Amino acid sequence: MADLILLDARVEDAAHPCDIVVTDGRITELGDAPTGLTAVQEIDCAGRVVIPAFVEPHFHLDKALLDGVRPNPDGTLAGAISVTGALKADFTRDDVRERACRVIESALLNGTTVIRAHPDVDPIAGLLGVEVLLELRAEYAHALDFQIVAFPQEGVLRSPGTEKLLRAALAAGADVVGGCTYNEATLDDCRAQVEPVLDLAVEHGVPADLHADFGDDASDARYALAEFIAAQTARRGLGGRVALGHMTSLAGRPPAERTRAMAALAGAGVAVVPLPATDLHLSGRRDTSAVRRGVVPVRELWDAGVLTACSSNNIRNAFTPYGTADQLDTALLLAQTGHLAGAGDLGRVLRMVTHEAARVVGIADDYGTAPHRTAPARLCAPSPPPPIQGALMRERLPHEIVASVLAGLTAFIGGNALHLPPWAIFISWAGTFLLGGPSLANAKRLWLAMPAGSTFALIIVLIEEHAATALGESQFARNCMQALVILVINSALMYAGRLKALSLIPGMFFGFASYFATFFGGFGYDAGNPWSAWVCVVAMNALGPVFACLSMKLTFPVKEATAPAAAAVRINHPSSPTG
Repeated sequence: MADLILLDARVEDAAHPCDIVVTDGRITELGDAPTGLTAVQEIDCAGRVVIPAFVEPHFHLDKALLDGVRPNPDGTLAGAISVTGALKADFTRDDVRERACRVIESALLNGTTVIRAHPDVDPIAGLLGVEVLLELRAEYAHALDFQIVAFPQEGVLRSPGTEKLLRAALAAGADVVGGCTYNEATLDDCRAQVEPVLDLAVEHGVPADLHADFGDDASDARYALAEFIAAQTARRGLGGRVALGHMTSLAGRPPAERTRAMAALAGAGVAVVPLPATDLHLSGRRDTSAVRRGVVPVRELWDAGVLTACSSNNIRNAFTPYGTADQLDTALLLAQTGHLAGAGDLGRVLRMVTHEAARVVGIADDYGTAPHRTAPARLCAPSPPPPIQGALMRERLPHEIVASVLAGLTAFIGGNALHLPPWAIFISWAGTFLLGGPSLANAKRLWLAMPAGSTFALIIVLIEEHAATALGESQFARNCMQALVILVINSALMYAGRLKALSLIPGMFFGFASYFATFFGGFGYDAGNPWSAWVCVVAMNALGPVFACLSMKLTFPVKEATAPAAAAVRINHPSSPTG
């Protein structure tokens, strides 16, 4: 018996669908599943594409989600390093763990199951980030492959004691030695950082992953170390085991220099990982015209034969105040800013977050949708887009006509026959669509918020009826009293809208406006009675979401052809919790 059979699956860019059989955690068949074979689980992919799940080769989990604590003061790389260095002094185990877990969960939900994380290792943070991620690596082992990079964000020479901490991190279980080549005082010091970092990689038998050349251009030679790193990599025989993040200054170097640098990287087997969200956000900050993008030229890297992946880098902190931990978002951003388009380019961009990223982190031999790969924990199945020609659905009736008929019936029966306020339905009907469309969740929110809004309006009317002359009999005094009442009650309504159960201020105003229109319009079963107006408004407001749902039910499209529904499927090892 197999663990899993994926039926009618289109494997990556294959022309025809096939079945995928997984046994003992490995793909054993690609083709037609053997007759009579059964499995613990079967999934009909209905022609959807099956790709390996995403790989994040450059991720800072320990520094994630700090945007709400302290922003970058000037938007520069130096500002980001300064702010984060100050915040690191107050990091606690629970704080780092909580933020890291939030990002890990988001990455998993977005289809990423391999992460190379870069926790800071320096005299400020010590080994805190490494220790927390070692714990999380064990906890998430059922769902996630985790590599930990001992990363010296504050430099090595300029931050005495860091090299000793790097050694301690590797001894504790870090998988990769990191570097921050530009964060030293002089060019000689930057070079003097590269060499011991690569020596540590050789000594401990681990890969090296360095932040390098993260500048707008190479006018400062500390940001032009590509050739030096390539030479030092080749000298130590580390080809295929060194990756460089950022490399933005390559875009600012003259074409001939750029060509030489990329050829050196390709020849030495050094990979490059652009980090478009961060690179775009921090680059070109001092440009006053023709602001530079600051993203390494990906097509030129491809043409030079440099192994190239991409990654999110930071999620919502001083380096990158945005991010969702979705590698498809990152890949799309890179494609848009790198002048990449068309099937060929986009296919390569997709490989940058799958196969090429897997090569960067050293798991390519056991990654993918080929036989004998341990891919079932990393398979996802996004639905193909619908065909451009030939609509799959058609409207049963035009929505505009159905809505108009319902509105007319409501106005005639409710307004004319029963003297009820039809606008109360129309207002909440429109509110349902403004909230995102008919659904039980939206209806519940409106059913809570609208009566609350009507109640505030009722209170204003009752105060007006019983205390309108509290400040005097003159019209001016009455107006002052009315303004005071509206100020107080309206403020109360706004603050009540912050409550979790009533967190829908627009919905409260739907009820608020409906009540005033009803009471002062003289509608209701007992016109002029503020309480009867409240009952009528609440009842009619409540019907709005119902009528919105009804109008959609009557106009829902009718299928003309069968098409697979959009879906994403994450496949786990049989012993793993279902994701």
